[in-house]
Amino acid sequence: MRPNVTEPTMSGQSSANVSPILLPEPKLSRLDRIGIALIEKFGSMGFVLIVLVWTILWCGYNILASEVKSLHWKAFDPFPAFVAYLLVCVMIQMFLLPLILVKQNLQAKHDDAHAEFDFQTNLKAEKNICKVLEQLDRRNKALLELVPQQSHNVDKLASATEENPQRNRSQSSV
Repeated sequence: MRPNVTEPTMSGQSSANVSPILLPEPKLSRLDRIGIALIEKFGSMGFVLIVLVWTILWCGYNILASEVKSLHWKAFDPFPAFVAYLLVCVMIQMFLLPLILVKQNLQAKHDDAHAEFDFQTNLKAEKNICKVLEQLDRRNKALLELVPQQSHNVDKLASATEENPQRNRSQSSV
């Protein structure tokens, strides 16, 4: 979670672009928290490596025990069926699948909360942009109203300069 920041607008008013309140975390039951902790462990590369090593050792031992009689090893899960291995794998999958679904549902709720927050932030930003554009339009209209007055004043100064060129020279030398 990142804290939300209040930005001042161009007019100097302290208007919040985003809410200063942090997004609430979804309330999780104890079982949900346990499930998430398990998924975070089982969804790591460490777990993948453990399963890979376990599979290599399991299959390697049972292949050697079944096929190399000179070793005098007893295969507890004979090659090629690996029935016990498949049973254990299916049990792990049956255990992890509901946990994965719980994690996805919780992530979806979290994403929905973020989407709503982003939407509210965008609405506030749009309102602020509209205010700034309205202020710019008012200032533009005010400037356009001043243009005829200023051009009239410039014309008056130009005509006054043409009528009294001697007076203007003496004033500029002082």
